[in-house]
Amino acid sequence: MANISAANGTLSFNPTFAKKHQDLIKNWVTALNDAQDEGYGINLFTTTDPLANLNFYGQGRWNFDNSAANAFIADYYDGTLKDAITNLVTALKKAPEETVTISFTDYEPGAGFIDKVEGHFDFNDTKPEFVIINTMYLKYNDKTKIDQGFEEGYQISEEWPKIIEIIRHNSDTTISDEQAAKLKQALLADKKDLNGYVCEWRLDDPEYLFEDYPLK
Repeated sequence: MANISAANGTLSFNPTFAKKHQDLIKNWVTALNDAQDEGYGINLFTTTDPLANLNFYGQGRWNFDNSAANAFIADYYDGTLKDAITNLVTALKKAPEETVTISFTDYEPGAGFIDKVEGHFDFNDTKPEFVIINTMYLKYNDKTKIDQGFEEGYQISEEWPKIIEIIRHNSDTTISDEQAAKLKQALLADKKDLNGYVCEWRLDDPEYLFEDYPLK
C-alpha cells in the first residue's frame, strides 16, 4: 500500500490563455470542487477566479509529484468533471509550453520529508505530465510542519503554560513543577525533531512523549 502525502500550493495559467479561456478554467475548477474527490491529485481549490493564482489542497501517491497531473487526465474521472477536463486539455494542447505552472509544498510523514516543488505541465503527449523544474527539501521537524500548515502545534518558549496544561490533563503521571521545567528544557534542546515547536499530536498521549523526553 502506497504512502499518502499531503500537499498545498498554487496553480497558475498564463494570463493570455486565462483571459481567452476563462469559462473552460472556471468550469474545470467548479467541477473538481463539486466532485469532492478524495483520491490522489488536487482535491480542492480554495480560490476559484480563473484569472488568479489558484490555491489548492491535494494528496499524492508516495509524493505529490506522482499525482500532480491527475486533475488534467480525463480518464481518471467521469461525468461533468471528465467533460471539463477534456475541454480544457483540448485547448491547452494548442497553447505554448509552460502555459500551466505549479508550486507546492509536499508533506509525507511516513517517509519523513517535506519539500517545496516548482514545475509545469506538458500537454504535448497523449497523457498530461508534470515536469519538475526545482525541488527544495525543508528540514523535517515540528517547526516546519506547523509553519507550512500541515500540523497544529505550539511554540514551546511562548506557549509553555498551555503545553504543560495539556500534558498534565492527558497524562496519568503526576508532574511536579520541577519536572515540568526540566521537560521544557529538554524539548527546547531538541533542535533536530522539534526546533522550538511541538506538534499537537505529541501531546495527545504524553506517555509516548516521555519515552523520548523522560521526566526527571
